[in-house]
Amino acid sequence: MKLEVFGEADVKNRLYEVSNAVERAGGDAMYQGALLIRDMARSNARQKLNKNPTGNLENHIVVKGSKGAYEVGVWGVVYAGIHEFGGWIKARGRPLHFVIDGKHYQAQAVYIPARPYMRPAFDEGRAKVEELVAAEIARSI
Repeated sequence: MKLEVFGEADVKNRLYEVSNAVERAGGDAMYQGALLIRDMARSNARQKLNKNPTGNLENHIVVKGSKGAYEVGVWGVVYAGIHEFGGWIKARGRPLHFVIDGKHYQAQAVYIPARPYMRPAFDEGRAKVEELVAAEIARSI
Protein backbone atom coordinates (compact mmCIF):
# COMPACT_ATOMS: atom_id res chain seq x y z
CA MET A 1 0.00 0.00 0.00
CA LYS A 2 1.44 3.36 -1.03
CA LEU A 3 0.58 6.51 0.90
CA GLU A 4 0.68 10.04 -0.41
CA VAL A 5 -0.39 12.58 2.18
CA PHE A 6 -1.46 16.20 1.69
CA GLY A 7 -2.43 17.95 4.93
CA GLU A 8 -3.75 16.89 8.33
CA ALA A 9 -7.18 15.72 7.12
CA ASP A 10 -5.50 13.58 4.49
CA VAL A 11 -3.24 12.01 7.15
CA LYS A 12 -6.30 11.01 9.18
CA ASN A 13 -8.07 9.57 6.14
CA ARG A 14 -4.99 7.58 5.05
CA LEU A 15 -4.41 6.21 8.55
CA TYR A 16 -8.05 5.17 8.66
CA GLU A 17 -7.60 3.34 5.33
CA VAL A 18 -4.48 1.57 6.61
CA SER A 19 -6.29 0.60 9.82
CA ASN A 20 -9.20 -0.86 7.84
CA ALA A 21 -6.86 -2.79 5.54
CA VAL A 22 -5.01 -4.27 8.52
CA GLU A 23 -8.27 -5.18 10.26
CA ARG A 24 -9.63 -6.92 7.14
CA ALA A 25 -6.38 -8.78 6.55
CA GLY A 26 -6.12 -9.82 10.19
CA GLY A 27 -9.71 -11.08 10.23
CA ASP A 28 -9.25 -13.04 7.01
CA ALA A 29 -6.00 -14.52 8.31
CA MET A 30 -7.60 -15.42 11.64
CA TYR A 31 -10.35 -17.28 9.79
CA GLN A 32 -7.77 -19.15 7.70
CA GLY A 33 -5.89 -19.95 10.93
CA ALA A 34 -9.06 -21.26 12.55
CA LEU A 35 -9.64 -23.51 9.53
CA LEU A 36 -6.07 -24.80 9.86
CA ILE A 37 -6.62 -25.66 13.54
CA ARG A 38 -9.96 -27.29 12.68
CA ASP A 39 -8.36 -29.47 10.02
CA MET A 40 -5.55 -30.50 12.38
CA ALA A 41 -8.07 -31.42 15.09
CA ARG A 42 -10.13 -33.44 12.60
CA SER A 43 -7.01 -35.29 11.52
CA ASN A 44 -6.11 -36.01 15.16
CA ALA A 45 -9.63 -37.31 15.86
CA ARG A 46 -9.50 -39.55 12.80
CA GLN A 47 -6.10 -40.98 13.82
CA LYS A 48 -6.72 -41.40 17.56
CA LEU A 49 -10.38 -42.40 17.70
CA ASN A 50 -10.79 -44.74 14.77
CA LYS A 51 -11.85 -47.99 16.50
CA ASN A 52 -15.38 -47.57 15.19
CA PRO A 53 -15.14 -44.64 12.76
CA THR A 54 -18.41 -42.97 11.88
CA GLY A 55 -16.94 -39.52 11.33
CA ASN A 56 -19.48 -38.02 13.72
CA LEU A 57 -16.99 -36.41 16.10
CA GLU A 58 -14.68 -35.37 13.28
CA ASN A 59 -17.51 -33.73 11.34
CA HIS A 60 -18.65 -31.76 14.39
CA ILE A 61 -15.28 -30.03 14.84
CA VAL A 62 -16.17 -26.65 13.37
CA VAL A 63 -15.25 -22.96 13.25
CA LYS A 64 -17.73 -20.43 14.63
CA GLY A 65 -17.54 -16.65 14.77
CA SER A 66 -17.08 -13.61 12.59
CA LYS A 67 -15.05 -10.42 12.07
CA GLY A 68 -11.75 -11.75 13.38
CA ALA A 69 -13.18 -13.46 16.48
CA TYR A 70 -13.32 -17.18 15.76
CA GLU A 71 -13.46 -20.28 17.89
CA VAL A 72 -12.73 -23.86 16.95
CA GLY A 73 -14.54 -26.55 18.89
CA VAL A 74 -16.92 -29.47 18.97
CA TRP A 75 -20.63 -28.76 19.19
CA GLY A 76 -23.39 -31.34 19.46
CA VAL A 77 -21.34 -34.43 20.40
CA VAL A 78 -21.93 -35.51 23.98
CA TYR A 79 -18.87 -37.80 24.15
CA ALA A 80 -16.35 -35.27 22.79
CA GLY A 81 -15.12 -34.19 26.23
CA ILE A 82 -14.56 -37.71 27.57
CA HIS A 83 -12.26 -38.48 24.64
CA GLU A 84 -10.35 -35.21 24.98
CA PHE A 85 -9.87 -35.28 28.77
CA GLY A 86 -10.59 -38.89 29.81
CA GLY A 87 -12.64 -39.96 32.83
CA TRP A 88 -15.10 -42.42 34.26
CA ILE A 89 -18.45 -43.31 32.74
CA LYS A 90 -20.82 -44.84 35.32
CA ALA A 91 -23.97 -46.82 34.65
CA ARG A 92 -27.34 -45.41 35.71
CA GLY A 93 -29.54 -48.37 36.49
CA ARG A 94 -28.74 -51.02 33.89
CA PRO A 95 -25.09 -51.92 33.25
CA LEU A 96 -23.19 -50.29 30.42
CA HIS A 97 -23.06 -52.49 27.34
CA PHE A 98 -20.38 -52.29 24.68
CA VAL A 99 -18.79 -54.44 21.99
CA ILE A 100 -15.03 -54.79 21.40
CA ASP A 101 -13.83 -56.90 18.48
CA GLY A 102 -17.22 -58.59 18.24
CA LYS A 103 -17.28 -59.57 21.91
CA HIS A 104 -20.04 -58.17 24.18
CA TYR A 105 -19.22 -56.72 27.60
CA GLN A 106 -21.18 -55.23 30.49
CA ALA A 107 -19.88 -53.09 33.35
CA GLN A 108 -21.09 -50.71 36.04
CA ALA A 109 -18.29 -48.26 35.20
CA VAL A 110 -15.56 -47.88 32.61
CA TYR A 111 -12.57 -45.59 32.48
CA ILE A 112 -11.93 -43.87 29.17
CA PRO A 113 -8.31 -42.70 28.87
CA ALA A 114 -7.65 -39.21 27.53
CA ARG A 115 -7.04 -39.18 23.79
CA PRO A 116 -6.69 -35.47 23.11
CA TYR A 117 -7.36 -34.30 19.59
CA MET A 118 -8.18 -30.58 20.12
CA ARG A 119 -5.37 -29.51 22.48
CA PRO A 120 -2.57 -30.90 20.28
CA ALA A 121 -4.09 -29.11 17.28
CA PHE A 122 -4.04 -25.80 19.16
CA ASP A 123 -0.52 -26.40 20.48
CA GLU A 124 0.93 -27.44 17.12
CA GLY A 125 -1.00 -24.92 15.05
CA ARG A 126 -0.49 -21.80 17.13
CA ALA A 127 2.87 -20.81 15.63
CA LYS A 128 1.55 -21.45 12.10
CA VAL A 129 -1.48 -19.25 12.75
CA GLU A 130 0.69 -16.45 14.17
CA GLU A 131 2.92 -16.59 11.06
CA LEU A 132 -0.12 -16.59 8.80
CA VAL A 133 -1.66 -13.54 10.51
CA ALA A 134 1.64 -11.61 10.58
CA ALA A 135 2.30 -12.31 6.89
CA GLU A 136 -1.21 -11.30 5.87
CA ILE A 137 -1.06 -8.05 7.84
CA ALA A 138 2.38 -7.23 6.43
CA ARG A 139 1.05 -7.90 2.92
CA SER A 140 -1.90 -5.56 3.49
CA ILE A 141 0.12 -2.47 4.48
